[in-house]
Amino acid sequence: MRTKQGINDLIKGIMLEGSVNVTNLESTANRIIEALIEENNLIIPNVIHWLACKEELPEHGETVLTYTPLTEMASEQIRLIKYGALKSGFPAGITHWKALDKPTCL
Repeated sequence: MRTKQGINDLIKGIMLEGSVNVTNLESTANRIIEALIEENNLIIPNVIHWLACKEELPEHGETVLTYTPLTEMASEQIRLIKYGALKSGFPAGITHWKALDKPTCL
């Protein structure tokens, strides 16, 4: 996963290469778009950012919100769970999680 700085560095590198011209404009744009898609967790104020469990997991012992999608066997759920309380980390079925932010009033 790229960081915001990593994406900035990619764009600066492309500019410094001087490799952008009419013949490769589409491939250059695709490189930038791929970097932005890869970094789907950039922080945008006032937006809840859920992280896919297959891409990143919380710190051991961290309490987070978790999301389990609707299935034939269970209803859709959002739960507060302490990561690592189970040996497997999260209960089965959880696909996404979100760190808890401190209230802005503190």
